[in-house]
Amino acid sequence: MFRPAFGLPQVRKAILGFIKELLRSSNVEGCAVWEMVVYVFEQFTVPACQSQGKELTSLQKEKERECEEAIQRICIDILEHLNTSAEGMRKALWPKLLHFVVPAPYTPTLTPLCRCLKDLATIRQDDEKLFLGSCRGVKLPSAQELVARLLVLAANPNQRGNWALQLLHALRSNIHPAVRNLWGIQIPFLWESIQGNAETSSHEWGQTLLQFLRRSLETISDSLWTQNLSRELEAQMTSYSSQSVEKSFLYKSLGTLLSSCEDVVFVRRRIQHYIESANYMEAPEREKVVQILSFSAIGHLDLTLASLHEFGGGTHMKTKTSNIINRFKDYTQGRRGHVHQTMLLTYGGVALYAPKELLLSSVDDIMNRILLHYRKSCQARTFEGQELILLLRTYHPRSSCSFLPLISSVLGVNFANKDLNLKLALIQSTTDICCAIRKTRNFQNFQFTCRKELLPILLNFIREEPLDSLTTPVRGKAITAIAFLCKLKPTLKVEEIRDLLDQSLKSLFPLPPLEKLKEKGETEWAAAHIEALYTDAMDALGELTKSIVEEHPTPEVMDEMFQLIDPWFTVTECSEERALQASFQALAAFQDNFHLPEGEHFPQFGSRMAFLAPYTCDVSPRCRQWAAQCITCLMRIEAQSRVTSWEEEELLSASKDLQSDVPSSRFKASSRMAKVAVSAWVVSAHFPTDQALDFIEVILEDMVSGNEMCATAAGHWLLTLLQDCGGAMKAQISNILDTFYSRLPTIKQEDLRQVLVDAVSIMAHYHLDAVFSSLLCRRLPMDSETGELWRSLGRDPSVASLVLHELASKIQMQPSAPENSLPSDTEESVEFADEEPLKATCAIYEVISTLPSKEVVHKLYPELFCALLGQASRTLGQQMPVQEGRRKLFLRDQQVSEGNPYRYLSGREGGAAQEALHPLAKEGRKEGRKEGRGTTKMSYGGGRDQCYASCPPSCVTIQPPPFTLTIPGPALYCPDQPMNIQQYNPCANVGGGGGMSIGGGYSGSGGPSEALVAFGDDDEELRRRWYPYGGGRPYYGGRPYYGGRGPWRRGPWRRGPWAGSCLED
Repeated sequence: MFRPAFGLPQVRKAILGFIKELLRSSNVEGCAVWEMVVYVFEQFTVPACQSQGKELTSLQKEKERECEEAIQRICIDILEHLNTSAEGMRKALWPKLLHFVVPAPYTPTLTPLCRCLKDLATIRQDDEKLFLGSCRGVKLPSAQELVARLLVLAANPNQRGNWALQLLHALRSNIHPAVRNLWGIQIPFLWESIQGNAETSSHEWGQTLLQFLRRSLETISDSLWTQNLSRELEAQMTSYSSQSVEKSFLYKSLGTLLSSCEDVVFVRRRIQHYIESANYMEAPEREKVVQILSFSAIGHLDLTLASLHEFGGGTHMKTKTSNIINRFKDYTQGRRGHVHQTMLLTYGGVALYAPKELLLSSVDDIMNRILLHYRKSCQARTFEGQELILLLRTYHPRSSCSFLPLISSVLGVNFANKDLNLKLALIQSTTDICCAIRKTRNFQNFQFTCRKELLPILLNFIREEPLDSLTTPVRGKAITAIAFLCKLKPTLKVEEIRDLLDQSLKSLFPLPPLEKLKEKGETEWAAAHIEALYTDAMDALGELTKSIVEEHPTPEVMDEMFQLIDPWFTVTECSEERALQASFQALAAFQDNFHLPEGEHFPQFGSRMAFLAPYTCDVSPRCRQWAAQCITCLMRIEAQSRVTSWEEEELLSASKDLQSDVPSSRFKASSRMAKVAVSAWVVSAHFPTDQALDFIEVILEDMVSGNEMCATAAGHWLLTLLQDCGGAMKAQISNILDTFYSRLPTIKQEDLRQVLVDAVSIMAHYHLDAVFSSLLCRRLPMDSETGELWRSLGRDPSVASLVLHELASKIQMQPSAPENSLPSDTEESVEFADEEPLKATCAIYEVISTLPSKEVVHKLYPELFCALLGQASRTLGQQMPVQEGRRKLFLRDQQVSEGNPYRYLSGREGGAAQEALHPLAKEGRKEGRKEGRGTTKMSYGGGRDQCYASCPPSCVTIQPPPFTLTIPGPALYCPDQPMNIQQYNPCANVGGGGGMSIGGGYSGSGGPSEALVAFGDDDEELRRRWYPYGGGRPYYGGRPYYGGRGPWRRGPWRRGPWAGSCLED
């Protein structure tokens, strides 16, 4: 027999190396195999050296620890290389090797040990009648000991757990005959499922093993065997660490055993033992009570609840009052509080695992017990504080407050932590009960009356959390509990939902940025813990949103949610990111629970899309990501099954490109997303024009209030919508244009103003008549924004041609003033000019000023020129039509504007008629030179075409106001347009019919003329005909007219023979 050599690590390593070589050989016949194996296990647990009572330095301790770890690694390596197929090995080790499975010190060796035992058990298949528990010279573990050990080890799905499960399968015939077939099928299936699914969590795997244990116990159906197994599990509790997966599973296994045991007396006795003997000051002990009683309720709900009621009713008798210190400890150190907290968690666990068909009849009683323990704990805390102060004042009246921190430190009391544990216990029990109710069949008909009392408590927990830090899980867990409560009946009202969501948002969104929260963590672990708390809290908010939408899948509730979320977009950058995340959570929940009827539209689609679209180009990558996901959800809600695979791929691709660091790439990706999103909007047969207006209003608000990047993105989305959907907006065109007008003065950035101008131009391509009418309805004087919009219509020749034609028609449709309408100096009545022709005149000037080419002027020259001259003649002596409320705008020009309506117009509109004629005159001079060279001929009636076409151009002066322009002969011939101006033709006969009528004929009558007098400065013949009375003054309508640039003067009314020969009305 080998003996350990204490104090000689080198010798021990050498011996272990020799044993390793022997045990890995192919033949060990005649060798002391069992003694060598025993030596290996002894060396695994023996210290590296004996200190013999001497105190070791830290360096010596570290060296001893390293040496001990090295020897343990050698021992494990020996077991891993043990050749179980060698001659003599099976006979020497089976079944003695089972001796080392159960003891806790050998736990690190169990991976190779279970492998060796599994191989040996497979080889010895003929030894099925092995009686576990006895062997010559070796004490073997019983069947219950092996099941307790191996099943708990299998709960951890690592390599050791896998080998433990396989060994359990190999020993199935030796465990119990009843489970041989069951385990032969079930265990391989379990092993394959855990091997093929790496994503299986420890909790899911543990639940699967508990179901396997419950079925095995039902198959064995032996109460005594089950009781022995429970005792073995209790005995092995110390083999595992407190926070390990194995120990938690062991507690659950004990509860499962009690639930499967038919001996009610045994079950009651064990439950009472666990409750009364637990040390509630230790967390593992509290967990033991919670887990065992929770799982025991699966088979004994009434018995478990009765035991809890009995113990809970007598908790006031557990207080020790022997002396001041014991009394203080019992109240403040935590025992009483921990008992109440344990009861809260236990009741919640009992409800969670209780049979669902029995739960609803007991849930009200369970919840009332929970609230009772919570209230008692709160009263105890209040009493504790008062009791402590009274006790301290008895001995130190003046320093009671100063002693409180000292006593807390000495006795290990933490008041804040105790309050935190109580909050978490109530939150967890509430969540468990809600989950349990939801799993019952008739939960929709169940009225959870305790919710009315629970919600205010949970909301107070949330309000009490600090807004500058995140150190506890109370926020996230409380919001999660509220989310579960929202799913129960009676249904919450909209006001209650609004309050719940509002308080949740106020507890999360004001928090500092995540980076600053993590900086408060002193270690990397603390920073990671804070990040996990933040993630859990935001996920809890998503659960609350989802619960609300599941119970109220209506657009009205969604609108309430967005009304609460939207204000946070403008508070801080981090609140903006959180608001976008919350918006995505709400939309994702709505996408899963709301289905639009055929042919209908999502009411918030337009406004939501416009609100979120600019954030696709935000400076924050997270904001861009959340915004893209929100838009994707919106599109799926609106289009639903009509979304094509190409659109899905395009959205995904655009979302990825939004994470680019290059702004131009982000703008392109945002525009691509806009194309897809707008296409989803118009797939239906009926376009929602009211939503289009909502979209435009919100997107314009974003352009004004957003940052530069978001404002530019908003402009891209606006133009995309108008280009793709502008044809369907005819019913709302007036409101849309009014929205553009109202926003133009508030936008000062030139590129954003250009977006609005381009938007009006796009709308004009679809609805020119509506745009034209809307612009023409703008009041005088014309502001700069209206002028800018008119100019935008002049940049497109095709649109400008139509606009100018309509404007000229508006002017020519006005009737000429009657002969007796000219007022005298003594008349009190004032004649006002018509407003619409004045607007059209100003608009003509704006449109002509931005024409990109002169072809439009050439084409419409006669029509425009005649319309403008006719308008000037009609407004002689008239005043500006002033609208109520705008009179003050014209007071400064009142004295200099008598008799001239255009003088009332401010700025460049002040001479709109004459300024509009300037470019026409310029073109006329060019045209006249062409006609003088004979390059162009026009057809006139009466055989005078060639003579008329050869007329030289005349330079004339028109007043008021005075300006000079050239009038070509042929340009004024327009038979289809009635005019009131004629040009003298020297080729025609002077008498009788000397005048050429532009209005579609030629008139030589000598009737009176009320037209505007116009003549050339260099035309002596014409001047002689206009001076019949001498003095160099022509007469028109009884008023003398001074040629050239002379002023307009009033005089006696006269008529002359020239009236019908030169000008005709």
